[in-house]
Order: sequence, then C-alpha cells, then structure tokens
Amino acid sequence: MEQGCVSLLSKCSSLKPTKQIHAHICRTGLHTDAFVFGKLLLHCAISISDALHYAVRLFHHFPNPDTFMHNTLIRAFSLSQTPLHSLHPFIQLHRQPTLSPDSFSFAFALKGVANSRHLRPGIQLHSQAFRHGFDTHIFVGTTLISMYAECGDSSSARRLFDEMSEPNVVAWNAAVTAAFRCGDVEGARDVFECMRVRNLTSWNVVLAGYAKADSSMLATSRQFDIHDV
Repeated sequence: MEQGCVSLLSKCSSLKPTKQIHAHICRTGLHTDAFVFGKLLLHCAISISDALHYAVRLFHHFPNPDTFMHNTLIRAFSLSQTPLHSLHPFIQLHRQPTLSPDSFSFAFALKGVANSRHLRPGIQLHSQAFRHGFDTHIFVGTTLISMYAECGDSSSARRLFDEMSEPNVVAWNAAVTAAFRCGDVEGARDVFECMRVRNLTSWNVVLAGYAKADSSMLATSRQFDIHDV
C-alpha cells in the first residue's frame, strides 16, 4: 500500500490531485508513516510549483519530523523566493534533542544563504559545520566555497579550497566558478590550469566565465588560449 501511494504521488503535477492522495493517505492510516509522509512532503515542497505553503502545513502536522523532513523544507526554501527562510527549519532541526543536522542539512542551508547573498549567516553556518565535523566533508566544503563566492568573499572561498586535502572535480569546478563570480579572471585561470582532471562541466565553467567577464576584467588578465590548457 505504501508503494502504491508513492507511485500515485509521482503522477501528480498539481496540488489538487496531491491533496486527494493526502486524504487517501489519512483514511488508510498512513499519515503517521514516516516513509509515506516524507514522500508526500517532498512532492509538495519540491516537485510541485507553488505548493511550499502546503508542505509547511504538512510538516507542522506531523508529530515527530525526522531529519529527512527537515532537510526537505530547508532545500525547498533555499530554492524559493525567500531563500534565507531555509534557516528556520535548519534551526528547528538543530534544536531537536534526538536529531542532528547531516551533510545535506548544511549544504541546503548554505545554498539558501548563497542565494540570499547574506554573508553573516553563512559564516555562522560554517562555524556550525566545523563543530559538527562537516567542514572537511567534500559536499559541504564545496557548497561553502560557492556560498562565500556568491556573497563576494573570494579570499575565504579560495582559502577553503586550498585547505581541501583531496578536492574532487566538483570542488575544482566550484573554485573556478568562485573566482569568476568574484571577478578574479586571473585566479580562475590559475585554478583551471592546475586541475589534474577536467570534465565537460570544467570547460563550460571556464568558457562561460570568460564570456561573462566584462572588458575591464579581461584587460587585466592574460588572453585565454584554449591551446595553453
């Protein structure tokens, strides 16, 4: 029965039929099932446009939301028109005596901060990530680089990258993007030239960065020659 409800949810593209499935879930007693409810919450918060308000109502009606449910709201708010509101469910999660933020909690909250361009809460999240031991987590570390870049702090973004013991290609791409985002064309080129492994995203990032750079940035940078790299 659980899989049947989840399968029905995947076919809903608007809120009205989703509410009907929610009613069915309640009638069958599955509204207290964490797996089914988590899928319903995820569908309303992420898959359906303009249903975040309904997802928030669902969240507050579930007796004991788990980490996945908190992360769902953090993620949804980070992608919304009010991305800084992603901190609200993050703080709620942090205050739960039986739950703890995981790498997804920090990554989604940092994405919300990056999208809002507010550096102060980003620094506070960085401190929390350090205390929870996630500062060296490659997923969280990469998101931290992007957050600092989006908030205009290029030196912190570069320092974080330089402190990574074994950055993967995603982290390298984030460092290149961060330099371009902060107007450091020369720094972006330097990072790109040091990459041991490049994928298609790497080339797209550097080419898009040069395409968006204004003339004043390019005037102080060495001319980009694809044959040099």
